[in-house]
Amino acid sequence: LRRILVPAAKVRLCRFGVEAANDADELVGGNGYCEDWGLTRLLRDAVCHPIWEGSENICALDVLRAIRRENAHEAVLARIDAAIESTRSGPELLAEAALEVRSNRDALAAHIAEIDMIDADWTHAGAGRLTDLLIRTVSAALLCEQGASDPRKSLVALRYVRQRLMPDGQWGDRIAFAAGRSILSHDAIDESTAASAALAA
Repeated sequence: LRRILVPAAKVRLCRFGVEAANDADELVGGNGYCEDWGLTRLLRDAVCHPIWEGSENICALDVLRAIRRENAHEAVLARIDAAIESTRSGPELLAEAALEVRSNRDALAAHIAEIDMIDADWTHAGAGRLTDLLIRTVSAALLCEQGASDPRKSLVALRYVRQRLMPDGQWGDRIAFAAGRSILSHDAIDESTAASAALAA
């Protein structure tokens, strides 16, 4: 698993570094754009990672190599399947998330199956998109697995799925509004409260 998930995690961190540096700039307002605060340099440094042939691109190609040379995706798909299976014993609200994770898992498997059937240059150009789908699907599956034993975590999993896997799901999501404070403070949330928060607006 680590042969494929380590470079995939690095890809996510490269992109997250840009997001975090940008958010830091916004938080401090106009000072974020002043050179003497140092945040502008952090943002410039972060942006060098996602550029073509930067760290993010190289790690995405490492994911592709792990799939081609070691069939590393087989272990990943099996791990996703196990995580989805674990949701059967969890809160009912996880059913929506598990269904979406299953759909993305199948899409991921289909894309991987096509890797050697298309032009190599086209495959390399799409390595970033394939890695992104892998990252989002694995992350969602692991969150769902955690949510199977805790209603609070199940809300986190469902929100992630709606935000990252369902393009239209985020618009009706009210989890942050209904239970965000309890989630962030790690308060216990019972199943009925979680089910109510999970209802789309």
